[in-house]
Amino acid sequence: MGKLRKNQKSYLTIGVITLAAVIVLAGISYRQSKTQEMDEQEAVIMAESEWTEDAAADGGDTDLSDAEQDSEAASDSSAGDTDASTAEDSAASSTEMNTAGAADGSAQGSTVIEGTTEDAVETMASTATLSFSESDVLRWPLQGDILINYSMDESVYFATLDQYKYNPALIIRGDVNAQVSAAAAGQVTGIETTAETGETVTMDIGNGYQLVCGQLKDLQVKEGDFVGAGELIGYISEPTKYYSVEGSNLYFAMIKDGKPVNPLNYLE
Repeated sequence: MGKLRKNQKSYLTIGVITLAAVIVLAGISYRQSKTQEMDEQEAVIMAESEWTEDAAADGGDTDLSDAEQDSEAASDSSAGDTDASTAEDSAASSTEMNTAGAADGSAQGSTVIEGTTEDAVETMASTATLSFSESDVLRWPLQGDILINYSMDESVYFATLDQYKYNPALIIRGDVNAQVSAAAAGQVTGIETTAETGETVTMDIGNGYQLVCGQLKDLQVKEGDFVGAGELIGYISEPTKYYSVEGSNLYFAMIKDGKPVNPLNYLE
């Protein structure tokens, strides 16, 4: 009986130990299983986290790139709009300036045309009066005696020079400061000063005829002026050294197509 109890105790102890071992083994197996599960979960979580971060990084870069592209597109569009607006403003400004310039130019053109027209009318009117012909007459530019006649057929004596020579003009006596007037209507085409005739005025009176008045001073006309018959041209000056003996005078010549003619044939 006692031996039976002892065996029972031994079996019970073995059973308890076995149960404890099983429990321990089960606990160890459970812990290992849990640890492995946790490790797997952590691995999954870490993998998911890394994938999320990579995706976020890729997506962020993509989004950023898209945003930058959108921003650049918007900037380009804005620049394009600005350039277009600037171009339109420039074109409008240019158009306005051209329009204003055209208007001003037109106004100025009108002024110039009007002025030119007036000048042209005056010129034509004045030129129309320059129609001297062989049958027309001249006014005496100065009242006085003829000191030396016109002579192109034979030579005549010049006292100051003490020699004979041809004379293409009338040398008319005149007091210093005496008035000299235009013998016919004409345009002043030349003013010059020479040693022989002093200050000299040449006028075109039409149809190839010209009048030349020398030994003058204090001219009342200038080159280009239109002068009416009888209008003051200037005054008699002191004689040049070529006429010191003859005294103060008017050198009065007439030219037809470049050749001298006798003014006496036309003086009334």
